[in-house]
Amino acid sequence: MKNLVTFSVEKAITVFMVIIAVMIFGVVSFTRLTTDLFPSINVPFAVVITPYPGATPEDVENNVTIPLENAFQTTTNILEVQTTSSENLSLVTLEFASSTNMDSAVAEMRESLNALESSLPDEVGYPTIIRLNPNQLPVYTFSVAYEGYDLEQLTEWVEDVMRPQVERVPGVATFDITGGYEQEIRIRLDQAAIDAYNEELAEAFALLPQSPDFTLDQEYISNIIQAQNLAFPAGFVEIEGLSYLVRVGDDIDGLSALEDLVLADFRVPGSSLEPLTLSDVASVNFEDTGGEQYSKVNGEDAITISIQKGSEFAVTEVTNEVLNVLTNLEETYPSLEVTTLLNQGDVIEESTSGVLSNLLLGGVLAIIVLLVFLRNIRTTFVVGIAIPVSLTFAVILIY
Repeated sequence: MKNLVTFSVEKAITVFMVIIAVMIFGVVSFTRLTTDLFPSINVPFAVVITPYPGATPEDVENNVTIPLENAFQTTTNILEVQTTSSENLSLVTLEFASSTNMDSAVAEMRESLNALESSLPDEVGYPTIIRLNPNQLPVYTFSVAYEGYDLEQLTEWVEDVMRPQVERVPGVATFDITGGYEQEIRIRLDQAAIDAYNEELAEAFALLPQSPDFTLDQEYISNIIQAQNLAFPAGFVEIEGLSYLVRVGDDIDGLSALEDLVLADFRVPGSSLEPLTLSDVASVNFEDTGGEQYSKVNGEDAITISIQKGSEFAVTEVTNEVLNVLTNLEETYPSLEVTTLLNQGDVIEESTSGVLSNLLLGGVLAIIVLLVFLRNIRTTFVVGIAIPVSLTFAVILIY
């Protein structure tokens, strides 16, 4: 310690330059530090979700869950596999050793799924692997309402106007809408019409020397719709030295095309059978499917939007930029009302501002206490300078 003091006194200019360098590097480090609500941690868990539409829990367990469980048991560093088989869905939770590299583990799991895919039933959807990662949580969540707009108009406005402006913000990774207006085609079969056609078909087949084995039912109609709504490449054909891509089939384009889809066309002499279309035995309509979740702001229809950030961006920078965009939109569209539900940036800024205020208050109190006990302004000044220098050096180490 004595040698250090002697060196500091004899080499005052050197010590002074070192302090200046520390302060400069400290300021640069402080301005480049990024803040986040959660630390970057490796959560050794993964969840595999596999849909199996129309299957009972027993079918899900036998055809999906057990094969998946057996395939994942050989994954490197696996500790435990927990499974849940419910109607239409298989859920497999995997726990790994804490030191496991989850990127490598997920890649190995995908290889196992690719090898198993061919042995699963055709009706099984593709399994989805979800890593438990705090960085996947939304950093900004808000609801949007527009006076005079119904849910369909509001959803269209958000997609056409708000989404492009928010997604242009650097660091915005996803723009997820919840509770918006969604449509899908619903086909409801008329069993009475199907039975009537089968009776008419039986009478017509009775006129033939050999009656075909055919019955119109739900499975047949479903297969026809799937087969007609299919397009795929069928190779190339050369004409006059030019090569053209040939495609077979076509997607069903629009509601009217689906209604006019021919299900059966039997021509039996002496009968009045006509080609049967889907509209003859079913009702085909667009229906709203977004009614499972909804939100309202001050009695107006609203939708909820969640923003996720990129891994390389600071939370506060992203949330502040998104907030600026939303404020500009509210100024441009007076009927727009945006309500913030979650803002991680506010939480982080409150925490960091609390730390900074405590540091300043603690430093001032320390200097006052030293001045009271030492009763020497020069000594107190030296110690007072040492406090911010040491804190600045700590910031350099953190960076």
